Amino acid sequence: RLARIRLRGSAPEALLTPDGTGIYVLLRDEAVKDAPWRLAVIDTRENTVVKDQPLRAQVPGHMVLSSDNRWVYVLDFGNNKGDAADGVLHVLDASSGDRLATLPVGAQPTRMAINHETGSVYVGARASREAKTGFVLGIRGRETFGRLDLADRPSSVRRSADGKSLFVVGERSVSLVDMELKQERSFSIKLRQAVSMDGRRAAVASWR
Repeated sequence: RLARIRLRGSAPEALLTPDGTGIYVLLRDEAVKDAPWRLAVIDTRENTVVKDQPLRAQVPGHMVLSSDNRWVYVLDFGNNKGDAADGVLHVLDASSGDRLATLPVGAQPTRMAINHETGSVYVGARASREAKTGFVLGIRGRETFGRLDLADRPSSVRRSADGKSLFVVGERSVSLVDMELKQERSFSIKLRQAVSMDGRRAAVASWR
């Protein structure tokens, strides 16, 4: 059945659990200037907010839930002010909402990709805000397990349909990267590229 649940602030991002029984909602309360961000948890069986707590972050956005439902990963894109310019990944306990770790993920990070078979999460980022190179970072649990440097700046990271590779779309190339971040095949491409949401196709816009 449909329900209307009142939340405090705007909701730029929401994450539904795989079994459909819960929703994690990222909230921004403009009335609280110093700490506007909050994370709410909704029980869809009772249509009630079971948790609503502050989230210390700069510009949080994309969220994913770990394969075993233990952790919520919240990607914080950072801002343009000093040490906060680079992004970080907040690892939260899915049950309590407590912060378990905060991992640096580089400048201007992409949205995350997740391998549900292994529980690994992947983020692409620039080597620095001015750099024309970048890397893909692998996170498993509360720790990073690998990094693969790239000759291009990643704009998106997608898991392939067979779950064996990552498509990393850059400004000048598309790279096929293995899940352990050991090997890369890069294809130089001019102009715009995109990878489908299911990871089955890569498309390129060009002209003669």
